[in-house]
Amino acid sequence: VYANDPFDELDSAVDSYEQSPEQEQKEFDQFQAAQNEEYKAFEKQLMEEFEAFKRINQEETAKYQAKVGKVWDKPEVSSQKVWVEYANNDTQKKRVDFEQQTISISTAIEKTADEQKPASDASLKKTLKKLIKENKAEAFKNDQIAQAVEKRSKEKITNLKTAKVKASPILLPYLTGNDKASDKEIDKIVEHMVANKKKTVTVNAKGNKVVTLEVPLSIPEEPKQQAKKEKSPQTEKKAPKKPKVMADLKTNKLPKSARALESHVTQYAKKAKVEDALVYAIIETESAFNPMAKSGVPAYGLMQIVPRSAGQDATQQLFGKPKILSPSYLYNSEQNIEIGTTY
Repeated sequence: VYANDPFDELDSAVDSYEQSPEQEQKEFDQFQAAQNEEYKAFEKQLMEEFEAFKRINQEETAKYQAKVGKVWDKPEVSSQKVWVEYANNDTQKKRVDFEQQTISISTAIEKTADEQKPASDASLKKTLKKLIKENKAEAFKNDQIAQAVEKRSKEKITNLKTAKVKASPILLPYLTGNDKASDKEIDKIVEHMVANKKKTVTVNAKGNKVVTLEVPLSIPEEPKQQAKKEKSPQTEKKAPKKPKVMADLKTNKLPKSARALESHVTQYAKKAKVEDALVYAIIETESAFNPMAKSGVPAYGLMQIVPRSAGQDATQQLFGKPKILSPSYLYNSEQNIEIGTTY
């Protein structure tokens, strides 16, 4: 029973599985070649899907512009720094210019229609209040281009990253620096806007009258309290003023438009090891803090993430595999900033 050493049997079995260095190298080369072929196939599919995504964006934008062009000479759609919405069968255009800091409400009156009374201040206030309270989820639902792009992309693109658009406000943070405001506070903002409105009336190429009411994208300034002047027998020497350091966020308060993003910017800038100020600068340059920004590249959101370049590089880093990022994913400010800072 004990004549044979069981370890001899084990050693014999192991010896039978040993390979020469040449055989090991051959198998490794075969494995590497297979991996390379698989990656090339994936990369080819990804490029084809991006081109399909780009084509879907172009087709749906052109289709919507043709629809709106039946009413308007220049069928404007949302861009990097301008958010545009249409209502009332496309006869009303709401245009928010984040760079010029204006809101325009334009109404096209058909030439066949009876002479109409100009929109009252009460009607304008109602429209402005609704616009100020509108959130991203509502805006995304109302965006016919984005809805069509999202639907078609889900059907045709396998490497697509989508998300639920959060119901976070669009204009309130820009105006007040906060996500919430009472009806009384909003009414005060609207009163200020209407008190500073400008009206223009034009006739377009179709012979329709276009009435535009433009108001400032701003809030009323608080009255400055005048300090009492105290007479002093001796004139004290004033200390020289220290030069402002724009990157010092504690000394120089963030503008209201940036304040609501502070927690996201700080979190992801720190993670990516970049300066907060750089992230704010990119957002201001790319979108002027318009969370519904889009361009024909196509690029979406605050930091104007392009699915083919920034999106693929950043998703490779974050998810381990490149993905095409949909409008719904990039309209969420937190996700947009995470992708942008990672890139």
